[in-house]
Amino acid sequence: MTTISHLVQGLLLSSFVWLMGLSQIAAAATAEQLLADINRLPANERQARLEKGAKQEGSVVWYAAMNRNELNELKLAFEAEYPFIALELVAGRSRDLVSRALTENRAGKIIGDIINANSLYLDTLVKAKAVSAYRTPYRKFLRDGFYDEQGFFNGIYSTPLVFAYNTKWISSKEAPQTIEDLVQPKWKGKLAVDGISYDWLMPIKDYSGEEKGKEIARKVGDQKLIIGKGQSLMGQLLAAGEFPINVATYHNVAFSLKKQGAPVDYVLPKPFVPVKPAISIYLTANPAHPHAAALFIDFLLSKKLQDQGAGYGRWGSRRDAADPDNVGGRHPLVSSPTKWSVRINEIIKLSDSLLLQK
Repeated sequence: MTTISHLVQGLLLSSFVWLMGLSQIAAAATAEQLLADINRLPANERQARLEKGAKQEGSVVWYAAMNRNELNELKLAFEAEYPFIALELVAGRSRDLVSRALTENRAGKIIGDIINANSLYLDTLVKAKAVSAYRTPYRKFLRDGFYDEQGFFNGIYSTPLVFAYNTKWISSKEAPQTIEDLVQPKWKGKLAVDGISYDWLMPIKDYSGEEKGKEIARKVGDQKLIIGKGQSLMGQLLAAGEFPINVATYHNVAFSLKKQGAPVDYVLPKPFVPVKPAISIYLTANPAHPHAAALFIDFLLSKKLQDQGAGYGRWGSRRDAADPDNVGGRHPLVSSPTKWSVRINEIIKLSDSLLLQK
């Protein structure tokens, strides 16, 4: 009798877990379908519906991978535009926030409504059913490489990778212009690179092909690179003259140093500008505040916000966003998350062995 009782209890528990799983999937599909239906409305009616729902929700939770100053400015700007929505911030690094979202999703509920993270997490998040599709009408303004066909990935900005150099060491005429220039004998032992530079290798392979991309990485690696750690620190060391060139500097870092008057300038490489995989804003699975989340995603993709981001050296996802250095006109090559998110371990190993020569 006891065995039968235990068996019945086990079956009941299994049924409960199965039903809970179905409930979670249905709820996520409902939020996704709700916004899909709203997105089919005329623009004014759509906005009114989102605002009406957001007023009832009252808040939205953002898992935010961004520096604190920008977060505070965005919070003030969003709440000024939508005073009936409280933007609740959970700040952290992309990988930590993605890990948190995945853990919460396995437990049955993600607390965050939206999360911004590197688009290389796309495959992981979609396979885990931790994100919902959101086909905002703003997608029609986005550059190539800033969205996917399924609607899960809406890029907000990305980072071109430039050759930054110390102007006390090198004149503008001497500065390398192409990746091929980097392998000239005169640069041996003088080129620095961040220890995490696999995202520089991705567009090189995309442009040059698999085998030639490997060959280029090997030749650059043979230049006895100075391996650093962290873009901000490397920018400071470059400005201090610790090395003459950082070959994969974040555009916004070089932009800021030059703007501050540091002895730093930079080159947008030819014939293409390598661009890191886009930073995406994701709608989580089963968001508690779908209307407010949709409004916030649209807010981040608005031309007004994208133009403001250019002031930080951000390269916005919109084709019509401010672009002071005309990156968009210099053949930018944005690494595709749908291609590289499933090959991330492979590209890290290649970077370590060929470029960093670990």
